[in-house]
Amino acid sequence: MYRVRQRRSRRRNLVHGMNSLERISKKVYHLWDMGSAVHYCARCSERIILKKRMHIGIAVAAPHGLVVPVVHDADHLSISALAKTCRDLTARARENKLTLADVQGGTFTVNNTGALGSVLSQPLVNPPQAAILTTEAIVKRLVVLPGDAIAVRSIMNLCLSFDHRVMDGAEATGFLSSLKRRLEAIGPETPLY
Repeated sequence: MYRVRQRRSRRRNLVHGMNSLERISKKVYHLWDMGSAVHYCARCSERIILKKRMHIGIAVAAPHGLVVPVVHDADHLSISALAKTCRDLTARARENKLTLADVQGGTFTVNNTGALGSVLSQPLVNPPQAAILTTEAIVKRLVVLPGDAIAVRSIMNLCLSFDHRVMDGAEATGFLSSLKRRLEAIGPETPLY
């Protein structure tokens, strides 16, 4: 049964909807120096091949179904260029005008399930990718501040699923912690170009 499910999973391109291009673009912008989390993992005769290519899949809910176009060499793009590329790929995905090259070669997928109201999810890694990150809905929550003060703050969960053959839990946790710090540091002075 496991092998049947595995074959079906490989045939399907597991995809998820994405609506917030700017939020996704900001995350992608900070992925490339976070180590093996975004490296390509291909299974070849029981060997893992790590490639330092940053081809980030962006999940898009298109009228004809879900699709994951890929931002190739995302590490060479600015936030502005990432946003523009995401807009272009999303528009072409919704118009059913993507080419085969537009959906191949992803090493890591970013998915915005929060746009649909989700606050916690367990995304599945689309082999041979190394991992998938979902951004959840931003919700108001009580938080404890220094000095034990309590305040209401906007909170967003980040959920990461990853291939344990590529990294272990400590590396994945380090990746999420680094991503959290970087996202919280984005401000008006953050360069866009």
